[in-house]
Amino acid sequence: MAGEVEAADRALAAEIDDASGPEASALVLDRVHLLERAGRAEEALAVYESAAARDDLGETRALEAARAWSLYAAGHEEEARRAVEALVERIDPDERNAAALETFAVATAIRDRSGDRRGARAAAVRARRVARSLGRLARAAHFDSTLGVFDVDLGRDARGLGRIRRAVTLLERVDDRRLLPDTLTRLGHQLLGRGDAGGALDAFVRAGLLFARSDHRRGVGWARTGEGRARLELGDPRGAAECFDRAIEDRLAARSTAGAALAAVHLYVARSVRGDADRAREAAVRALELARGEGAAAVRAELELALAETAAEERDARRLFGHARRAKARLEAAGRRDRLGRAGALLASGALARGDVPRALVEARRARLAAREARQGADLARATAVRAAAHLRRGRSDVARAAFERAVRMARDPETAVVVRLEWARAALHAVTAGDDAAAESARTACADAEATSAQRGDLLRQGAARALLSALHAASAGASPGRGDHRPARALRQVLEASRWIHEARSSKDVLNRIIDAALQLTRASRGFVVVREEEGGELRFAAARHFRREDILDPEMKLSRSIVEEAISGGATIVTSEARTDARFRATASITDLDLLSVMCAPLVTGAKTIGAIYVDDPTRVDRFDALAREHLEALAAQAALSLEKTRLLAQVERLNRELTRDLARAKRDLAAQGATRKIVTEDAGMRALLEVVERVADSDAPVLVVGPPGTGKEMIARALHESSHRRRRPFVPVNCAALPEALVESELFGYAKGAFSGAQRDREGLVAAADGGTLFLDEVGEMPPGVQAKMLRVLQDGEYLPLGSTRPRRAQVRLVSATHRPLKQLLRDGRIREDFYYRIKVVQLDVPPLKDRRGDVPLLARHFAERIASESGATPRTFTEAALRRLARAPWKGNVRELEAVIRSLLLTIDHDPVDVDDLPEELRGARATPRVDGPLPLLKEAVDQRERELVVEALRRSDGHRQKAADALGITRRWLAKLIEKHGI
Repeated sequence: MAGEVEAADRALAAEIDDASGPEASALVLDRVHLLERAGRAEEALAVYESAAARDDLGETRALEAARAWSLYAAGHEEEARRAVEALVERIDPDERNAAALETFAVATAIRDRSGDRRGARAAAVRARRVARSLGRLARAAHFDSTLGVFDVDLGRDARGLGRIRRAVTLLERVDDRRLLPDTLTRLGHQLLGRGDAGGALDAFVRAGLLFARSDHRRGVGWARTGEGRARLELGDPRGAAECFDRAIEDRLAARSTAGAALAAVHLYVARSVRGDADRAREAAVRALELARGEGAAAVRAELELALAETAAEERDARRLFGHARRAKARLEAAGRRDRLGRAGALLASGALARGDVPRALVEARRARLAAREARQGADLARATAVRAAAHLRRGRSDVARAAFERAVRMARDPETAVVVRLEWARAALHAVTAGDDAAAESARTACADAEATSAQRGDLLRQGAARALLSALHAASAGASPGRGDHRPARALRQVLEASRWIHEARSSKDVLNRIIDAALQLTRASRGFVVVREEEGGELRFAAARHFRREDILDPEMKLSRSIVEEAISGGATIVTSEARTDARFRATASITDLDLLSVMCAPLVTGAKTIGAIYVDDPTRVDRFDALAREHLEALAAQAALSLEKTRLLAQVERLNRELTRDLARAKRDLAAQGATRKIVTEDAGMRALLEVVERVADSDAPVLVVGPPGTGKEMIARALHESSHRRRRPFVPVNCAALPEALVESELFGYAKGAFSGAQRDREGLVAAADGGTLFLDEVGEMPPGVQAKMLRVLQDGEYLPLGSTRPRRAQVRLVSATHRPLKQLLRDGRIREDFYYRIKVVQLDVPPLKDRRGDVPLLARHFAERIASESGATPRTFTEAALRRLARAPWKGNVRELEAVIRSLLLTIDHDPVDVDDLPEELRGARATPRVDGPLPLLKEAVDQRERELVVEALRRSDGHRQKAADALGITRRWLAKLIEKHGI
């Protein structure tokens, strides 16, 4: 790649020497952009200096604006700011030209990176206005995405993301590969900030591919860094580390040392998350080495932040405080106020870990102010969590708990939620030893949630921290002072009443069961809980729910408890309590107790009236004498309430099940009646058609696209209507479109509509046929005639449910079921390039082949009578009948026009004949001599006439099968193309 850049640079230098005026200015800009993409900002500046010495370049303000950006990229930030501000002052407010556009673009970028968001926004608004006036819609869209980022920073998330997404859509439409990857990367960062890591990953990957195609190594490194961050959020630290490794290489290749250092910082984080301490240290050392150059103070601050995060999870107060303090100082020196909230929160956490509660409160307050100013929600949540922890350390439980709950609500991404919960758990650990049961329970729940989330994200570092805290909480709870016994009964009574209310508010049987166990664990301070139910008297026991105190389900619960104790409690109708089950004389011989090595166990029956429906079983496999008399009373009281809730839930579930079954049966009956009514409109007794209609009924309720194939006149539209009327979409529109009848220039506007001003005469917005079919069925007849460009847009409707009206930049949505029809062989059109391959396979999910009428001759008499009755009903006349001979003669006709031809013949007969019944002599002349077999009735025709007639029939059939292709027809007949041409002329075909 370096050789290609050198060659391109030499070629541009030669062209600049031979050019002058605006052409030379444009070439200088091209050369500068080439060098900047390659990370050679200093060389770009040298190009400006040599260009400035020339006096034949004409207007140079665009060059001066680009020079300001090169100064900034080369690390001369203050000089760059002065240069661009001087250029902005020289621009007239009404000026609309390329120089103004470039100046405002550079001003937007430099002001934004300097922390002047208000000035950057003002420059972006003016840049967008100039771009629109110059007709540069792609540039205008790019600036609109910049304003979208500013909107998100101001808290207008939906508006900002909408702007960025619209910009991406427009740039995709015009295929602008210079601005699109940059905008996609911008979209990825915003989605990542909102917690949508999956959407961010897709945006970063697409941006990286586009940057790579244009050999923009700096951009590739930027996109790969974002991709690594997204993969880290999605729980793929290994993949994230690979992305960061490659990003370092790309940034170094583009001579972006600071960017490479930042990627190395992220690599350190990814390896720390994986628990790979040695390789994490290697990444930290490399980041420090890369960040020693000028302008890398912010990167060194990011490294200090990452090291502080690791120290926090390892509970190393000294390292945490030191790294956070250095990070804050370096961020202040670099003017990076957007990260001061994060540094301040870590510094406050370090002060709290060292026992300095007053300083922790002060630093937390400062961090909150900084996060609010920078509109960094995640940092605000972290600082609020440290404030809550500090208040808890001071004994202000109510204030602390309220602050913690606010912090949890603020944490929109999983990583922040984990950090908030671990901060609370670390503070609550000190409150547990003072007998604060509520803090203990809250901390255990927070640790359990943090551990589960970290496991999902593959964050081994924080998962290990959560487990260590959980163990410490257990130890603190076990050693807590029992001197608070005077208050336990009253507090426990309140807990029983609260648990009862909480259980009765549950909305589902699963929720009821989980709440019963959680309440039992809270009241008895057990480690595990089980609810066992018996559906009917004498029936088998079923393990309805089993959970840890961490509120996680227990796998294989039947292998974790003593069935003997459960059966004893249910059969005896009394609570069983054992302080050490393995030595209890009542259960010493029980194999399950011996195998499980059980200690403290308590089991209370669930009784409703005279029936025992199950039991609540709790245990603590690590302690003896866990449950006292008060715990037994509480579990029995809870069991009485739980039994009522379970019985109520069972009855409600039974009623809901019966209602669902009744509703389902009724809906099925309605669908069957509607489907039968739709398919019964098609007159047939043919086995093949009946099989086809059965397929129609089976696939009707699916949303899969259907392709109906058959010769003209076979009733393909009727099959499509039957599909629609048999489906759940039958109350929505059925919109038929004949693609062959629409001029190619009008197909797109007819299907997708157009916006006002899209073309001459478009004086208002107009909805297209796709919008008209929203929620229903769109029928594309003769789909093979659809232009390939329109096929691509229809493919997007099928895949994403989105389309763009002609002349509009705002995508619309429509949810349609597509049914297509054709009489032409689509595979041949596919080979000829008239049908896109992706479109062909998308519309041909289900194919229905409609047989020609000559293959179901038994249906001809039925159809003839049907048409006669229908036509008579339309005109108010008496229905006509046919003689058997006439029906037999009709059945022997070739019917090349299929059902449509038959209907036309019947209509003509009924209009021209005034007697009844219709006989053979009343039929058209060509039908009176129709033959289905070689058998000849009546006098023999002349041999030459018979040969000519048969010759004509064979030629016509060959041309039909080859879709009019003369060479293929000649090959099928075994003659030359010239001979076929003579036969066509001879018979007047």
